Amino acid sequence: MASLPGKNLAQELIAASRDESRRTPMEAVIKAASAGSLSDDALFRLVGRLWTLERMLYYVYGGWGQGLEMNDFPPAVKYLFSRQILDDSTHEMLYLDALLRRRWIASQKDAFRHPYGPRWRTTSSRCEILRRIRTRSGSRR
Repeated sequence: MASLPGKNLAQELIAASRDESRRTPMEAVIKAASAGSLSDDALFRLVGRLWTLERMLYYVYGGWGQGLEMNDFPPAVKYLFSRQILDDSTHEMLYLDALLRRRWIASQKDAFRHPYGPRWRTTSSRCEILRRIRTRSGSRR
């Protein structure tokens, strides 16, 4: 069994895959931010977009979490849902705190109105999509 055909190729491909999976497109952004080569405006835009992403994920996972009922999923699945909701909520608050600490915005309301923020309105298509996702996830009975 030790001399399976293709074993060396498989090990080589696995090693290459591991190296590739450790590199993400965000690495260049993280390096630039760490090196201080991003302007204040670029940093503001980056944190604003990350805040928007986490806020959206928090809404989606929060909606799914509302649809969970007693004994419909194993406790481990419910725990993972609750961890995801908590993590997204925490990240969203940390990004908002960074925006406030750097005085890029004066209040949370300003984050919603700023062009680098989500610019969501109650009539926007994004809000409607999120509302439908939350409604659909809560009605799986």
